[in-house]
Amino acid sequence: MKKRSEKQQDLDKLKTELAKVSTVILSTFQGISVENDTKLRRAVQAVGGKYKVVKNTLAERAGGTRRQMRWRWPRR
Repeated sequence: MKKRSEKQQDLDKLKTELAKVSTVILSTFQGISVENDTKLRRAVQAVGGKYKVVKNTLAERAGGTRRQMRWRWPRR
């Protein structure tokens, strides 16, 4: 388990990365095969994008509240 200071560093790093970009795409991985995930990663990288997997809580804290971001996590 990560220490609180390590978690804060991860949060600060993600906030910095998000501040530099104009577009963020959120997705769920439910139902995607490893092969298709790998293809997606390569396609994103081929056009200069960055593919990053983060925990929902980290993404929410880095980006603000759901209301501020105008998106919602899908209900399960």
